[in-house]
Amino acid sequence: VIIIATYNGGEILRRTLEAYCQQDAPQRPWRLIVVDNNSSDNTPEILRYFCRLLPLVIVSLRNKEKI
Repeated sequence: VIIIATYNGGEILRRTLEAYCQQDAPQRPWRLIVVDNNSSDNTPEILRYFCRLLPLVIVSLRNKEKI
């Protein structure tokens, strides 16, 4: 399991997820959990796109506190 937290980090997140797509998949099942802390940029769209390409689990926090 890999966990990434983000807040308005769409461009960095996109590049990070693209890099994970280039890796050889491990033999064991794995998950990539991304916690979106109420981003107002294009983070949600990026996550929806990469859901088709990676074993991605999205956790959305819709509050004003940053993690």
